[in-house]
Amino acid sequence: MLILFIMEKNVIPIVFATNDNYVKPMLTCIISALYNKKKDTKYEFHILHSGLSDKNENILQAFSDKKNITINLFNVSEYIKHINLDDYMRIDENYTYITGETFYRFFMPSIFPQYDKMLYLDCDTLVLADLTELFNTDLEHFYLGGIRDLYIMSQAEHLLEWNIPTVSTKQPLDIYLKEVLDIQDLKYCNAGVLLFNLNKMREDNIEQKLLEYAQTHLHLEYQDQDILNTVCKNFIKELPLKFNKTNFPQLKRDKNNFNINFSKLEKETIIKHYADKAKPWTLNLRINPENLISNYLLWWKYFRKTPLYKIKYEYIFYTNIITSFNIKVHAFIQDIYWLTKKECINIYWWVRTFFINTYWWIRTFFIRLYWWIATIVIKIYWTLITIIYWHIIVALYWKLRHLCWLIFIKYTFRPLKRFYTQVIKKFFNRIIKTFIKHSKKIFGKGV
Repeated sequence: MLILFIMEKNVIPIVFATNDNYVKPMLTCIISALYNKKKDTKYEFHILHSGLSDKNENILQAFSDKKNITINLFNVSEYIKHINLDDYMRIDENYTYITGETFYRFFMPSIFPQYDKMLYLDCDTLVLADLTELFNTDLEHFYLGGIRDLYIMSQAEHLLEWNIPTVSTKQPLDIYLKEVLDIQDLKYCNAGVLLFNLNKMREDNIEQKLLEYAQTHLHLEYQDQDILNTVCKNFIKELPLKFNKTNFPQLKRDKNNFNINFSKLEKETIIKHYADKAKPWTLNLRINPENLISNYLLWWKYFRKTPLYKIKYEYIFYTNIITSFNIKVHAFIQDIYWLTKKECINIYWWVRTFFINTYWWIRTFFIRLYWWIATIVIKIYWTLITIIYWHIIVALYWKLRHLCWLIFIKYTFRPLKRFYTQVIKKFFNRIIKTFIKHSKKIFGKGV
């Protein structure tokens, strides 16, 4: 009994919802899970569908027998016969890769009454490690265990450089989450990997609530994912990102995105989810260099191990690589061209500016030099002129002074001298003679 209990404990029921177009990626996911599980872990695969082709059913049955694994096919046509799933789908060419089969999981509580807990995986996932840790998560009172959708939450919290408005309401995503879905805290999980607490969902009749909400809210932005996040709001247990690593390269480039170490997350990833429109099995896929090894080549590694693989599919594989390479080379050449053109223009303007600045600097220098020299020459000229004029004036002054002296001598001093000689001298002589004459009369003849 103990051995039986241990074996049962390690059995993990995994649910897929698919159609004929998604059998290929679903089998690839199953192969990846089988190759990366522990020896004592056992998986049971339950596939929800509404009419697979006989060919695909036979392939799945043969694969199950060959690998000695359990694959149960469950046709949900009886559950959806009164529901038109097309009414629930968003009419948008960018979301044609999302099919109505994604709503089949709403019926899991009724379809699998024997299980209290099940793991749901989208077909576009890869399992890179054992799922025991994920499945053994204690969900307590929560309906679901899910992983936050970094792409949507990054837009809602405006952490990306760009934010795409919703197609359904033309509103920013944060307004859409708050006003349409009534998710005020912006906590939003990606529905590609979900751990279902079926027992708790049955107790609270969540299956019926999901269907009622879907019928009253048509053409939501992210369809069943919006419904699950709204109806199970506050009852979704957040699980580590390693259980649902999505492949949006812009999240890696955004340094503000929740402070996540993407290099570490890449190494620890347990489930890789190809959540965007670009699927690795589609033709003419433009492969981002950041995703080439970690996403594209990895998926093809496991697909080559499936019974659906044929050598003709290598055409898709190499065509995508070559096309992407050519696109990248073309883009690289264009970048080089525009970079070169831009740099040449920058160099032209730099050289032009340099020569113009040099011309004006030299012109200004020589103009200033000219005026400096001209100023000095003018100053010297006027100094010399002043000195020459001063000498001329001084010379003229002395000439005039000498001339005046000569004129004075000639016309003033000489007549005075002649007057003195002729008049004054005679006058004094007469005075002296008169004095002598009178002296003789007074003092006698002896005087």
